[in-house]
Amino acid sequence: MQLWTAVASLVTAVATLLTVLEMRWQRHAGYRPDLLVTGEPLHMRGNAEGIRVEVVRESTEAATESYGPHRPAVLCSNVGIAHAKDVRIEWDYDILAFVAAIAALDNELGSSIVREQGMLHFDAGNRAITHMIAAQSKSNFASIAPGAPATRVDLPLAYVDLLCAYFGAWLDASRPREGTVQVRRIELTLTLRYRDIGNNEHSRRFIVVPDYFYMKSGLRAGAGVVAEVKGLFEVRGGA
Repeated sequence: MQLWTAVASLVTAVATLLTVLEMRWQRHAGYRPDLLVTGEPLHMRGNAEGIRVEVVRESTEAATESYGPHRPAVLCSNVGIAHAKDVRIEWDYDILAFVAAIAALDNELGSSIVREQGMLHFDAGNRAITHMIAAQSKSNFASIAPGAPATRVDLPLAYVDLLCAYFGAWLDASRPREGTVQVRRIELTLTLRYRDIGNNEHSRRFIVVPDYFYMKSGLRAGAGVVAEVKGLFEVRGGA
C-alpha cells in the first residue's frame, strides 16, 4: 500500500512539474522579441573619373536633400513585446563575384583588387584601400527594446567600397543615358542572433539587395558630377 502511495505521489509531482514548465514556457513565448529589418534609400553620384562615386543618404529631416556622405545601412526594429538581448550581427557576401563583376567592366581596376589573409586591398582612384573583412562582418548590440526607434545596422565598408568601384567602372564603361540601370546586384546575407528574457536563443536571416536603381546623367557637369543613381536596399526573407 505504501508503495502505491509513493508511486501516486511521484506521478502527481511529475505532472505538477510538467504543468509548471509548460506554463513557464507559455509565459516566455508570449513575451518574445521579434526583430524586423527594413531597407534604406541608396543615393550615389559619380564624377568624370568614373570610379569616384559617393554613397549618400537623403535626409529625412529636411525638405532638401543632404549630400553629405553617409554609410549605407539597414534598419532593425523589435516588433515583439520583449527585449532582444545580446544581439549579434553577421554579414556575408560573395567578394569574388563582386570583383569579377568589376573586372568585366574595368579589367585594370578588377586586377588591382586582391583578397589575402582575411584582408581586401585595392586602389580606388587617388586612394589605396585596405579592409579587414572579418572585423567588418560582425557587430553586436547589448539589447534592442520593443517599440524603440529603429537601430541602424551599417553595411560592411568593404562592400560599400566595392559597390562604389563597381558603379564607377560601370559609369565609365557605358556612359549611360537617363533611364533604368541594368546592373549586377550583389546581395548580402544578414544573420541576426539574439536571446529572449528566458535566455533562449533565436536567429533570423535576411537577404539585402541593392535594387531599383535609376540614373540621370549630365548633372552639374561644371562641378564634376556627371551621373546620379537612386534606389534602395531591398530586404527579403526573415526566416
